[in-house]
Amino acid sequence: MILKKIRQLGLSYFAVVIIPFNQAEWKSLEYSKIRPNKVEYSNGMNSSLKLNIDHSASPPIYKLDKALLVKSLSFKGKIAGRLNFQQKIQGETGADDFSVRVGVVIEGNKTLNFMQKMITPRWIKELYSLGNGNTGIDRIEFFNISNSKLTWQQRIHPLSDLIKENIVAVMDTGDFEVKYNFDKSVKVVAIWVSSDGDDTKSKYEVNFSQIALYDDLSVP
Repeated sequence: MILKKIRQLGLSYFAVVIIPFNQAEWKSLEYSKIRPNKVEYSNGMNSSLKLNIDHSASPPIYKLDKALLVKSLSFKGKIAGRLNFQQKIQGETGADDFSVRVGVVIEGNKTLNFMQKMITPRWIKELYSLGNGNTGIDRIEFFNISNSKLTWQQRIHPLSDLIKENIVAVMDTGDFEVKYNFDKSVKVVAIWVSSDGDDTKSKYEVNFSQIALYDDLSVP
């Protein structure tokens, strides 16, 4: 990762982390019985993370080298195409697709015991594996772009209390740029990107041009 630093009183602090779009540093998690997205990485002059969704879902995950205390998150890119809700309400059963969900995996003390590992779905085991050393995780906190105004701005996902979601923008298609400041700094261990179309049988494309983390000293 690109780690820009500043120095104050002889100590080193990170100012901003630009997440690299280098395929070797990312892992794509596939869900059972769901077609995976096609994911393309470019880490050159025109850095990008491109997701092609076709009735599919599979999140790319980037694990940080070490946990970082983060005050702010930003991401930008472009959505080409639309989700197909067919009169269903976005976020509800049968329509729980969002073109953009950028998540931060937050360090905590939740872990899985041996028996839980035997029966837990793969995506949850993958989430817990992102904890660093002897630490566990607290949750994934997602920042979603919704297609229209919903009745909620923030929720704990109905399928798992490990997932917290925030609506940070409302748009259908086109360019997006989001900046979000946490109320207080959170300890981030990974980035989890989710763009899905399996519920709504949708076909579209999302191209991220940047995902970045900031500390208290560099809030955008």
